[in-house]
Parts: sequence; structure tokens; C-alpha cells
Amino acid sequence: AGGKNWFLPKFPRKMAALVGVFALLQVMFLLLVAMLGGKLATRLSEQLTKDPRRPVTIPPLLFMLFAGLILENVPGGLLRHVSNDLSSVLRKIALTIILLRAGLGLNLASLRRTGAATLRLSCIPAFSEAGVVAVLARVLLGLSWGFSVALGFVVGAVSPAVVVPSLLALQEEGYGVAKGIPTMILAAASVDDVIAISAFGVALGLAFNAEGINPGGNSSLGLAIGLAFIQIFGGIFVGYLLGRLSGLIGVRRSAAEAPVGDDVAGSRIRKAVPEAIRSSSVDGLKLSLFRVTFLLAIGLCVVFVASEYQASGGGFLTCMVMGATVAPLWDVRIGEAAREGEKRGEPLQVAFRTKGVSAWLGLAWWYFQPLLFGLIGASVRVADIEGDTIGFGVAILAVSLTVRLLVTYLTMLGTDLVQLERLFVAVAWLPKATVQAAIGSEALDVANDEDASDEVTDWAKDILTIAVLSILLTAPLGALLIAFTGRNWLEKQEDPERGQRVMIVTEDAKEAEDQLSKG
Repeated sequence: AGGKNWFLPKFPRKMAALVGVFALLQVMFLLLVAMLGGKLATRLSEQLTKDPRRPVTIPPLLFMLFAGLILENVPGGLLRHVSNDLSSVLRKIALTIILLRAGLGLNLASLRRTGAATLRLSCIPAFSEAGVVAVLARVLLGLSWGFSVALGFVVGAVSPAVVVPSLLALQEEGYGVAKGIPTMILAAASVDDVIAISAFGVALGLAFNAEGINPGGNSSLGLAIGLAFIQIFGGIFVGYLLGRLSGLIGVRRSAAEAPVGDDVAGSRIRKAVPEAIRSSSVDGLKLSLFRVTFLLAIGLCVVFVASEYQASGGGFLTCMVMGATVAPLWDVRIGEAAREGEKRGEPLQVAFRTKGVSAWLGLAWWYFQPLLFGLIGASVRVADIEGDTIGFGVAILAVSLTVRLLVTYLTMLGTDLVQLERLFVAVAWLPKATVQAAIGSEALDVANDEDASDEVTDWAKDILTIAVLSILLTAPLGALLIAFTGRNWLEKQEDPERGQRVMIVTEDAKEAEDQLSKG
């Protein structure tokens, strides 16, 4: 008997450890399958391209999404040990990486020029779509007004996981750079999510309160609106301060050292380094690695702390602002350190510039992109789709997305964009994935925890069903449309570096240099 008493308490701990091992193995398996899916998409794109001037592009994220979807929904569930908490942590890390990278690539001069359009883009389409969804959900599904509005803001949020990498790919190729289109969309996407998530929280709290349930969340409309503004302006302010702090990481005079030879750059150790900085000196590699580690550590702390206090949108916005603030400062500091070397005709190494940090983030994204989209695909459980709701859900999404397209196009009137460019912005504003996967099940979780009535539970199930449908219908389609229309409707700048703020001599770099010299 003593042996049994000793063994039984240990058994659950051993099982928990075993489940943890299985979860890790399943995550690695998902990563491998999603990577293979991405490579298959690239190979198909090459095979389908007949004319190099008009390439056929199948976004790799499309097959990565389907990899996660299939692995989760096959009989037995090959990802059944990957918990929601683990999936959420990994998705947050991936989003932090891509948003920091997007921030480093923001063209602040273009953003100032398109500031009013960016603000309109971040607000008007989301509220318009949320209103349409709310009315249709009330009429077709019979949801209460509170739950209808909550559903509207679940559907109304754009997906940074799809939009950001898709726009960064176009930006790196030079599409839309001259008019600052990628910068405008990237900046608006983070604000859009803050507004949608905050509004969803308010609507859901009021919806449950109307049914006599207090889920412990915030149900004060005025206070919730105030918290949304705090997230937006607080995220901008904190991001600016952290960016200025990160900008203090300068360089020594060794920034002007000559790069290593081809024999060293081709060594085994150097092959683990991003290609863009593989030929840089050891000091350059150390500096870029220290900078990216510092930036990632701060970004991850901000995102996880903000998420803990139900302000994840503000955390993501902080990351993007931090990257946008620090980039010109680092380029100015290399400008100061390299002047003597430039006078002697010595080359300027990428590793000492902001692009060195972007190269490391790009390497990290190479691993986390398939993981992110695989996990988003795995968040879609076909069994959660209520058959009776599918028809009405598809109808609601079809009407609301049509309205969103039209409203987004009209929002861009008054800018210097031509018709096809305005249409592209409208298309780029369609995809749903990240936010819907994160908050789609929240209403059902609260309903189950609070033992809500069958009617309220059914309403919560309808919200989850339509959130799942929105991911299935818009994430793959949106990724395909962005890739196709971006390369056919946007003007290509042959030298995209000119349109980027990562150059040493730009308007923002000069401005930052003046500030540093005054300090």
C-alpha cells in the first residue's frame, strides 16, 4: 500500500511531462510539414510561371495554413496535445518578430504624407463591416444586439499575420513603395486591431450583462473607449521611448572595417548567418546580433505583459512603433562612425546598419512563419462549425466583405492613389485570421464558465462558427489576391532602397542626426 501511495501522486506529474514531450514533438512535426507546404507552393509558382515578366505567385502561407488545418482535423488529431496556451505563446512570438521587422521597414516620411488616409483606413472599414454584420446577425441568426455587435467586431478585424508578411514581400520587391502604400497599410493594420479587439470586449461584456451574467470583464462603455485610446496613444508613446532607448546602442570606429573574404564568408559557421550580412566583419555580426536580441527581448516583454492585461493590440502597436523609431537612429550612428572609413574608400557594411537587424529578424521569421500559419490553420476545428449556421454565415460574410471592399475603396478617395491602387488597398484589407483565432471562442468560453442558458450558449457557438468560416474563406483568398493584385496593379520601383527609410541619408535620418547632435 505504501508503494501505491508513493506512486500515484507521481503518476500525474509523469503524465504531464509526457504530454509536454508529445506537444513539443507535434509542434516540430507541424513546423516540418508547414515548411514542406511552403516549398511546394514556391515550386508550383515556378512551374506555373511561363513569362518571367508576369510571374504566377502562390503565397507559401496558403499551403502552411492548410497543413495546420489538415493535421488538426484528421481522425485522431495529430496536433491534439498542442494546447491553446502553447499555441497562443508561439503565435505571439511570431507576431512580435514580424511586427518588429515591419516597423524597421516603415517609411516615416511616407507615413506623414499619408497620415490622414492611414487613420481613415484603420477605423472606417472596420466599423462599417461590424455594423453590417451586426444587423445581418440580428435578422438572420436571431442573436441579441449585444452578441450581434460582438460578432461584428470579431469579423471586422484585419489579420496582421496575413497582411504584414504579404505587404513586406511586395515592399521588398519595390511594389507600391513610391507612394508609400505598404507603409500606410502596415501602420493602419495595427491600429485596426486595437480598435476591433477593444470594441469586441466592450460589446461582449454588455451582451452578457444584458443576459444577467457578469463575466468579470469591463462593461462600462465610456471606460472601455478610454482604455482603447490609452492602448493606441500609450502604445505609440511607449514604443517611441523604447525605440529611443534602443537607439543608444551605437558602434565603434570599427564600423569602417573591411568585410571578410569569400573564403571566410563561405565557411560553415558563416552559413548560419543571414546572407545579407555573411561577409561582414566579426564586430559587425556581434553588433547586429546584440541589437536584434535587445529589440526582441523588449518586444516580447511588451507583448506578453500587454496580453496579460487584455491590451494585446497596444503591445503589437508598441513593437511596430519601436522598430520605426530606432531604425533611423541606428543608421545615423553608423553614418557617424563610418565617415572616416568612407573618406579612405572603405566599404560600408550592412551588419552595422538597420538592415543588419532586419536580416536577423528575417532569418527568425523563416522559421516562425510556417509555425504561425500552421497554428492558425490548426485553430480551425471543422467540428466546431455548426451545420445550421454555415449557410447564413457565408451569406453574412459575403455581404459584409462586399461592403468592406466598397467602403475601403471610398476611404482612399482624396489620396494620390490611382484607381487600381485604391482597389489594391481594398483587397489587402480583406483577410481574417489572427484576431478571429484569438477571440472567436471567447464568448463560448464565458458562456460555459458561467453556465449560461442554452440560448446564450447557442449564440456564442454561432460567433465561433462564423469566426472559423471567416478564416477559412478570407485568409487563403486574401493572401492569393494580395500577391496577384500587388504585382499587377502597383507600380514597381526598380530600386526599392530609395523608397525605404533604411538608407543612411534620408529625411528621417537627417532629422535624427540633428537630434543626436543637439543631445
